[in-house]
Amino acid sequence: MRETETLYDPNTALANAFATLQPNTPPLPTMSLRLFTPLIALALTSCAPAVHQQAMDPALPERIGDGGNIERRDTNDRAPQVEPPAGQVCRDDPRVHACIVHRVPGDRSALALATGHGSLALAYIPLMNSPRGPEATAGATLILHDRELRPIGESRLVAKGALRDISLIGTPDGWMAALAIDNRIEIVRLDIEGREYGYRSTIADASLPRLSADPPRPPLLAWSRPSDGSFAARVIVDIGSPPRPTTIFNSTTEPQFGGQIAIAPGEFLLARRSSEGVVIRQLSAKGELGSRHADVGADTEYPTLVRCDDGPRLIWSEFGGRGEVRWARLRDDGEVIGEMIRLSGIPTHFNHSPAVCDGTETLVLLSGYTGGTGLSKSLDLVRVDNTGEIISDLLPLHGDSGRMAHRPTMLRDHDALFIAWATWNQPVRVALARVDLESTGGPAIAR
Repeated sequence: MRETETLYDPNTALANAFATLQPNTPPLPTMSLRLFTPLIALALTSCAPAVHQQAMDPALPERIGDGGNIERRDTNDRAPQVEPPAGQVCRDDPRVHACIVHRVPGDRSALALATGHGSLALAYIPLMNSPRGPEATAGATLILHDRELRPIGESRLVAKGALRDISLIGTPDGWMAALAIDNRIEIVRLDIEGREYGYRSTIADASLPRLSADPPRPPLLAWSRPSDGSFAARVIVDIGSPPRPTTIFNSTTEPQFGGQIAIAPGEFLLARRSSEGVVIRQLSAKGELGSRHADVGADTEYPTLVRCDDGPRLIWSEFGGRGEVRWARLRDDGEVIGEMIRLSGIPTHFNHSPAVCDGTETLVLLSGYTGGTGLSKSLDLVRVDNTGEIISDLLPLHGDSGRMAHRPTMLRDHDALFIAWATWNQPVRVALARVDLESTGGPAIAR
């Protein structure tokens, strides 16, 4: 086994943290901090551990020894396991190209995933370790990976206050992050290498940010208002005055579990759970509200929206009867077309199910039922055709039989799927897996 280690330098980290808080200020000279190294190391090493990059090795054991912070699983040419060993976060399956696990300090983690510029950005926040108070500082860790999931860069997004959530997208110039800090959102612009630049724009009375790309146009940011529970959105512009926010819903339940997509240039669909169950609203980039549809019933939650070649899809959970995960086709205005199809249900699957499109088919990440909000005992990928029929076997991704998965997210970049999730129980781990749509061997998830 070959392992290379990059040690954490507290002098450089502190200088860069000050520069991040004041983006127009150059980093402090490293030498000026040498006398304070012992105190700096004591204060900072708990919140920014060493980074260990693991060389690819098919014979790598399941865990790296104490002190490692990345566990790598290269699963090609391995037989699937019926039941994973205790403690194993990534399942072995020949259809999974690779899976790595970052070890995270803290009790649980919010995370975000984005692609762009030939790389993959993973951001996470150790929630329970986030300090509180107006003068306290916290940070989100942003790790860039190549397409083989090898870490190629790391930065820290510093926040003044309690850091609660994060959203992330790729932009033409690099990346954009939305940080939920106390009861405000800060928009952070990053270059291709993940370095912050420019100014931070702030939205007051805002939490649970969700960004949606609309290239080459400005992205859409949606958020919840802590003061009254309403839900709003507007596009994020770099030039000129930003448009006024539009109130999409007067009240929502669990707005962190929702869907939003661009369906045409400057046109979006947003879905959240309201008092009527899952409701879909149409919104323009100018802030104009369009159609409103509540077609799937009152006892519904966890909506996911994706756009396929022949129109949008909605995946959601229904809790009024047996407890089911369902799928339906939509018109561009959000109206359901045809039947509402059952994909799975309790006791096997429930909760929020991320999805992406592949042509006219949908790849859905089914979350294993636990009875806990947002907590999953398993993560199983399936392919669904344009009639709602599952046309593949389950591809199991989360493999820890004693550790629940939290906040799964999935996106597509060309012919690869990237899936990230955190574990709920201590010690927290954030897993990142790649599945190739053109892969061969095993029951088909690929085309």
